Amino acid sequence: MTNDEQNPSLAEALDAEVSRFHRRTKMQFMRPLTLLISDFEFEYDMASFRRYQQAENDPTEGWVRWPFHHLVAGSWMTMTFIPGLSAPKLGPIHRLTAKDSSESEIAKAYCANAEIVAGGVLASWGGEQKDWPVMRRVASEFGFALPPQLLDLNVHSKLRLDLCNATSGQARCPHLPEHAMATGVPCKPMPSYAVGDAVLQRRWDLVEQQAIADLFTIAILTARHSIAHRMTNAALEPTEEAIAGHFAEAYPESDFHRASVHRLRAARAKPWVSLVA
Repeated sequence: MTNDEQNPSLAEALDAEVSRFHRRTKMQFMRPLTLLISDFEFEYDMASFRRYQQAENDPTEGWVRWPFHHLVAGSWMTMTFIPGLSAPKLGPIHRLTAKDSSESEIAKAYCANAEIVAGGVLASWGGEQKDWPVMRRVASEFGFALPPQLLDLNVHSKLRLDLCNATSGQARCPHLPEHAMATGVPCKPMPSYAVGDAVLQRRWDLVEQQAIADLFTIAILTARHSIAHRMTNAALEPTEEAIAGHFAEAYPESDFHRASVHRLRAARAKPWVSLVA
């Protein structure tokens, strides 16, 4: 005799609780969820920083903080989860660099896209630490209005998702490639430190490639976070396939994006012990 046969009331209670859970979950996902995912690259204004160091006897101990960081590249796209669909709808990939655009033009273009999806969530890696403070500084310097998502100064605003904070909680925040490599997500066609050299050399093609690759990685991590935290009821595998295919189709000449489709599949097929071996 099974436990259910011995305790029919308990089995019925469990079935009822499962039904209530499914009803609550279904109601939770009745509305579409739109995220505007972004990545930015920066150049440091070392001349101004040196003047500051001299004037103030360097209270930052050499740490060049965000007021001296200037936008030189940006990439972003929308990802919309629609109830009942297993994979999200993906918008076009936007990218701008200092080759053709000033800092204010990059910021204005991004803010205009955020304004269009005014109810959407801004998703980033480390946005609260750098991207959003810099964006607010640029808007105040050049006198243009910020989108609704950046008007809320609460660092835990529901209008923004900083994955660095959200995935860490009170644990020490990891770097993007650190988290990505640990979880089998393709990241960084060139090391992070090389981006600074590319900026100094005005290799905007390399800077753009890095920004787009980071956008891909952040999109995958955003999708995983959204599914795990019940922000959507989409399925993980078709979602990752859709994102990887979207980038591979947009950049067919990119070895990084062509390989990303296969690397994600390989990572899903392996136990975690193989990923760190």
